[in-house]
Amino acid sequence: MSQALFTVVQAGVQASWQDQGRHRSFHHGVTEGGFMDLGAARWANRLLDQDSKQPLLEITVGLFEIVFETGCQIALTGADLGARLNGHNIAPWQSFPVRVGDHLKFEMPVAGLRAYLAFAAQIDLDGHFDSVSTVLRENLGGFAGSALKVGDICCGIAEGIPAYNRRVPQQYIPDYTAPLTLELIPAYQFERFPENAIKTLLNTEYQINSSSNRMAYPLTGEPVGHQLEGLLSEGIAYGAVQVPLDGQPVILLNDRQTMGGYPKVGCISRLSGSALAQ
Repeated sequence: MSQALFTVVQAGVQASWQDQGRHRSFHHGVTEGGFMDLGAARWANRLLDQDSKQPLLEITVGLFEIVFETGCQIALTGADLGARLNGHNIAPWQSFPVRVGDHLKFEMPVAGLRAYLAFAAQIDLDGHFDSVSTVLRENLGGFAGSALKVGDICCGIAEGIPAYNRRVPQQYIPDYTAPLTLELIPAYQFERFPENAIKTLLNTEYQINSSSNRMAYPLTGEPVGHQLEGLLSEGIAYGAVQVPLDGQPVILLNDRQTMGGYPKVGCISRLSGSALAQ
């Protein structure tokens, strides 16, 4: 029987339920959504012996706090957001038992941007098109189609607390502080871009624009010059790198639009997207 699992005490910047996303719904005009850092999310479920499709809480930046209403096992991966359990520091990339009345609080980022919190429980969530991923602008999925708010009570069926904890082996834990190089897969209009524009793109150090979100990561740096105009709108793949006339690349990620007509030089890899999201 479903029961209260936890209550939100502090909502933070953004905490939302995500799973692997809606992969066959673009023809409905519905975007993909899903885990921004797919690798970290899958490890969280692996620590609890759960299917990789099991929904998780994606906690962005931090300043988020919950109090547990039911005892269960949890797993924390992804960014180090200064998590504290009952006032004691806990490191990500491992599982922990929690009991009734325990407080889990996230501070500000130490390394990375998005943490993933898995529960050994079946969570009551709103599903659409075979996914419970939250997409805020479409008001779909998760907890009433929105990020979690103070006072929200999440319910489900907990599976109890095992007698052991687990930790991800050190060699599989990414270093979110390392310099980031993205892998580009040439596609779309790649061959129509001038050679010097491609050289600029591949040899420039870009900064991530502060307006970045789950939909897109605009970059700032030397412009990628081109004169490509009048393109027909086409489907937008994950990681598509579009280049508007101002020459500043924009990388489209999980909550991207389904179609668009800006020129695109290709797509970054899924692994690169996970790293970029952090």
